Amino acid sequence: MVQVTGNHFVTHNELIPVKFIENYVDDEDNTIYEVLRVVQFTPLFLEEHLHRFFSSFTSVRKDKSQAVNRSHITNRIRSLIRKNDIPNGNIRFQFNNNDAKQFRAWFIPVAYPSEQQYADGVPVKTLSATRIDPTIKTRDKKLRQNADDFIKEHDIYEAILVNPEGYLTEGSRSNIFFIHNETFCTTPQSDVLPGITRQKIIQLLRNNRLQFEERPIHMSELNRFQSCFISGTSAKILPVVTINEVVMDVRNDFLENIIDLYNSLINNYLGSFRWPSE
Repeated sequence: MVQVTGNHFVTHNELIPVKFIENYVDDEDNTIYEVLRVVQFTPLFLEEHLHRFFSSFTSVRKDKSQAVNRSHITNRIRSLIRKNDIPNGNIRFQFNNNDAKQFRAWFIPVAYPSEQQYADGVPVKTLSATRIDPTIKTRDKKLRQNADDFIKEHDIYEAILVNPEGYLTEGSRSNIFFIHNETFCTTPQSDVLPGITRQKIIQLLRNNRLQFEERPIHMSELNRFQSCFISGTSAKILPVVTINEVVMDVRNDFLENIIDLYNSLINNYLGSFRWPSE
């Protein structure tokens, strides 16, 4: 069943009432898709989401002759936001059967972290699981269901995936960062889905001359880190209070600094965003 909210969804050329969405949307494994956040009627980091979407699509599509019209998709997303009159929420968009002629987009239900969770941090646990191709954002229903069951069973916020060698890769719907003394650490991009929030965080770290390294992070290292946070479209930057039984500092100065920098980045984007031709 397709998870949807709002009154209308969008196809390649139409806005259609959501009661008909099951007739139009395929929810199959390996479907290339994106989820972007709408803040104050603005699609946050739209350009980056489109770039990742098209890059993933290009890498898997069978018909290399299919043209992808970026401006057409941008206009469809704008129509979706305006028709539903939803100022804040998440939009999922995809090509059915990875066919560029079958664009679909709709608002999905979302529960953002509470102010209390941002203040106190959230618990996470490690789960032995890996993505087939972590660098491409595709539907993997088995992994999603396993992670959801694990999260519910342990009453945690997120499951952190661990590969067979014992290295942490990413969250089931997020990326993960650690702080050791003054250095931010995260898993190499080749081993994870290159999250848009992750990319923005790394840019901020480099632009502000904060110490940063991408390297494999093993389970045995968890006790050496002072702080930890997950990042994602819905989570933004969310402090972690425990990972398994290891307690993390949610009041770390460097953690609070990157949160402030990221929130400022969002505010600047919202202030400068313009739809094409506006």
